[in-house]
Amino acid sequence: MNFLFVVFLISISFSQTFNYFPFDWGGQFGYLNNKGKIFWNQDWRSNKLLFDGTWAIYPRMFGKKIEDGFTFLQPELYNNNLKTSPESYFLYKQGDYNLDKFLFGLEYGNENRLIKLNGFKRTFSGSEGQYYNNTYQPNQQSYLASYESINNNEYTAITIGHFNTFTGLMLLDQKGIIDNKITTGNLNWEKKYNNFTMKFNMDNFLQRYDARHSFSLFEGPRYMTRIQFQSKINYNLKDHYHLSFGLGSNKRNIQMNSKDLIIDWNNLYLSFNSKLIRLKSEIVTGHKKYYYSYKFIILRELGSFNLNINRSSEYHPIHPYYILGNVMNSSHSMLKNNKNSNLELYFIGKSNLFSIVLSHMADDKNFWEATSLQPNLNEQEDGSQNQKYQYYFLKINCQIKILYDIKLHLSYIQQDPNNIFSGNRHREGNFGLEKNISLFKNFLDMKFNGMLKVVSTGDSHLDSNIDLIEMVPVYNYNMNSPFYHQVVNFDNFAIFNANIEASVSSFKINYEWKNLNHIIASALGYKNYNNILVHYQTPYLGSNMSLTIEWYFQD
Repeated sequence: MNFLFVVFLISISFSQTFNYFPFDWGGQFGYLNNKGKIFWNQDWRSNKLLFDGTWAIYPRMFGKKIEDGFTFLQPELYNNNLKTSPESYFLYKQGDYNLDKFLFGLEYGNENRLIKLNGFKRTFSGSEGQYYNNTYQPNQQSYLASYESINNNEYTAITIGHFNTFTGLMLLDQKGIIDNKITTGNLNWEKKYNNFTMKFNMDNFLQRYDARHSFSLFEGPRYMTRIQFQSKINYNLKDHYHLSFGLGSNKRNIQMNSKDLIIDWNNLYLSFNSKLIRLKSEIVTGHKKYYYSYKFIILRELGSFNLNINRSSEYHPIHPYYILGNVMNSSHSMLKNNKNSNLELYFIGKSNLFSIVLSHMADDKNFWEATSLQPNLNEQEDGSQNQKYQYYFLKINCQIKILYDIKLHLSYIQQDPNNIFSGNRHREGNFGLEKNISLFKNFLDMKFNGMLKVVSTGDSHLDSNIDLIEMVPVYNYNMNSPFYHQVVNFDNFAIFNANIEASVSSFKINYEWKNLNHIIASALGYKNYNNILVHYQTPYLGSNMSLTIEWYFQD
């Protein structure tokens, strides 16, 4: 397959620097790759809500609304505009292996008030019945409610979300149940005084996580209480010059196996943003220790090109798996450091798009040396070590309009496979075609999409992925199971996905094929052709066909 990677030198996700890697076609489990690194143990947000990334790392699990709103950033300043016309919508999807999704929403307001309600549910058994929970309860239920108000120059928003996951989970043919309940709320207040803007943000994240599986390191439910306060004063020097000062406070309390783990950390920062440069200098305190973190970004317009260069050093609390599981030296600091350097180049033409992202990350070497789970597999014949704690990521993207207004998407992703964060991916190439057709005097719009994805795992013997119970990156073994030292060899694979979408005004119908080459081979009698092993503990991933109906209503 190596010759294919010479052709596919670019990526489809033009506007994103992260990619989803699913473990099933229903959206129940998987992981997110952020610039060459498995996304884990890091806060994230969606629709203003805070999600603590200890046991919640896969936004797609919680439904389309949460997935579409996923971001690493704090809520932005409001824009003085609220929806003035009522809107409601629903999305219904049904497919193979009892796949059943339903999303509904209602938005109602005027120039000063806005109310939003959203609900989502997913039922999915999986190709091996691995997600069946022996009840009629859906695998996932998600509910969101928010209220926004603008009074002169004062903005207030309250958002509440409840997420109930009750799903079966089969790992290495051993069945278990994941019972995960999350309730999270956000209060956002802003006030403008001439060139000053004051902002206050409060979050409360509650989670009860119960993994009833033989592979779980801990017995019984785990409870988390996370409270975060953030305050900020922003001063607009000119149109493109902003100076900010902020204070933050975090408290995380985790209870499991009759043990308590309380971590407090605070931050104080000063930032300056202009049209060409962004600087952020931050002091983080935790357990009577001080840490310095920073972000430095250069933004430059070069004709039709946009150049983005950034460098950052950040601190995050250590995952409780390593502390309460007694798998690391207890004398290590409670905070872990990550360094990141990125170079991003974008070109947006009239009908063509292009981007390239080059990233280098350095992880906390002292932390991994303090753990007892890191195998010494990187040693070379001359006794030297690979860059075990440093790794790279390259992503090239392109969209070109060719004959008959067909859009051609090309992509290439390459990352270092010799580390625990690679997710068992070395290279990925994509080749896609998209065609839009208008019929019946433009009353009916048709869209045709086809995508060939080719994945190479490389020659690395350090097959790695995310632990689906503990939510930490691991190599393909489990220290606490009888399968210890079982090594699984992952093969390169290629899959073809396709969909047809028809829309009339705000009504859409979409039919989708996942792993179409498996569907065709099965129809010809080759049942196991192109079954894909994406995780060393999960069943093989086959194919899925689904039908989606989506409808938006005004007034």
